Amino acid sequence: MDIAVIRELLNSLIFINDELSLKEDKISVWKDMLAKLPPYLINEDGAIKEWSLPNLGDNCDHKHVSHLYSVWPGLEIAPEKEELFAANIAIEKRGKGNGSAHGLAHTGLIAARLKKADLVYNNLLYILKNNYLYSSLVTSHNPNAIYNTDALLSVPAVILEMLVYSRPGIIEFLPALSEKFSKGSVSGVLCRTQAKIETLSWDMVGKSMTAKVSSGKKQEITFQLRKAIIEVKINGKTVRFNGDTFTANFDAEEIKTIEILW
Repeated sequence: MDIAVIRELLNSLIFINDELSLKEDKISVWKDMLAKLPPYLINEDGAIKEWSLPNLGDNCDHKHVSHLYSVWPGLEIAPEKEELFAANIAIEKRGKGNGSAHGLAHTGLIAARLKKADLVYNNLLYILKNNYLYSSLVTSHNPNAIYNTDALLSVPAVILEMLVYSRPGIIEFLPALSEKFSKGSVSGVLCRTQAKIETLSWDMVGKSMTAKVSSGKKQEITFQLRKAIIEVKINGKTVRFNGDTFTANFDAEEIKTIEILW
C-alpha cells in the first residue's frame, strides 16, 4: 500500500501544478521519483500481491484489502490500465474473512471501481440480510456483535460508487449498478472533475437514464455508459457518440440535461 500512496501523492502534485502552475520547476523532480518507484508485484495466481516481500504469502480471506488501495480510494488502476487484470483476480479471490462490515464494504467499493456489479450487489445484500443493522439504524462490526459505524458510514459510499465514477475530465454513469436495481434516482453527487450530478435517474426495464450535470469550471467532459447506446440527447438535442462514450463542453456554472437510451 505504501507504494500506492506515494505514487498517488506524486501524481496528485503533478496534476495540481499542471492545473495551477504553482511550482513548475518541481514537476520534473516528481516525475523522476515516480519513475524510480518499484512496480506492483504479482503472485502465482496472477493477482496483485498483498506484500512486497517474497517470503510473505497472501491471505485471501482477510478483511483488509490495503493492497488494492490503487483501485479504491486511489484512481491509479483505472479500466484502461494493465494492472486491472491482476486487481480483478485479487478481488475475485477475496473471501468474507470474519464477516466484518468494513471488509465487506471495502470489497464492495473496490468491486464498484472494477465494474463488478454482481459482487457489489452481493456484498450490500449480505450486510442488509445478516443482522448488521440495529433498530437505532447504527450498524455492528459483525452480525449482532460490536456497536460500530463502519457499515453505517460506508454503505452510502458503496452505493454512490456503483452509480457514478469520476476522475478529472471523465464521468461514468451507472458503472457497477446491478440490473436488480431496476429503477431509482440519486441527487447531489460531487464528481472529481469540478462537476456535480444534480440529479440522476435510471430505468433498467425501459433502458434509459436522465441526468442533470453542472460544472464548476469551463471544461470538456467525457461521459460514459457501458451499454449499447442507441441515442444521446443533451438539452433535448441529439448528439454524436462513439461506442459507449460522448463529450460535452461546459461553461462555468452551466447545467446540461443528458438523456441516454440503450
